[in-house]
Amino acid sequence: MLHGSLDRAVHRAIVLDATQCAALREHCRAHLQMEPDSVDGAPDSQVQLTRADLQRLLGSETVRELWRLPAAARLVEGGLWSGAVDCFLRRYTAETRPFIPFHCDGAAATVNVALTSSAGAGMGGELLCLHSGGVMVERRGEGEATVHPAGLLHGVTRLEVGARERFTMILFFEPPLLPPT
Repeated sequence: MLHGSLDRAVHRAIVLDATQCAALREHCRAHLQMEPDSVDGAPDSQVQLTRADLQRLLGSETVRELWRLPAAARLVEGGLWSGAVDCFLRRYTAETRPFIPFHCDGAAATVNVALTSSAGAGMGGELLCLHSGGVMVERRGEGEATVHPAGLLHGVTRLEVGARERFTMILFFEPPLLPPT
């Protein structure tokens, strides 16, 4: 059962440390794919990850904590997510993937983890969410997660030429399958 308002993003404290963020950035650079993105058809600049990949890169306990985020944000009932999870890393640069247009995700809940800090950067690549009556810039530090329900309208601002690359990890939590009756 999903909970929470579609009118707000839910923030969570730092979920990854600097070493884990660096490992994910390096993995992304090494395995980057440029297939057309489903949101706007531009090169997606992303790397798909399985739960096993995440456990290898981050450790089992961190992955368990990531799987608890939708419940911790009160978007679902229960403690540990039991549905399917789609996970990918995304790299933003002014030349290859400068922004993501406003959209709503198709998953039940989204966890978006900043793998680079956006605080005080002013060069773009920042998460925008429509909540609290307006468009809000979700400034986040390295390793900080933003958790939101699928219906939250959001996008990423255009990276300015000369801006450093930005990275995020996105986890789409699908509704758990109900057991047959």
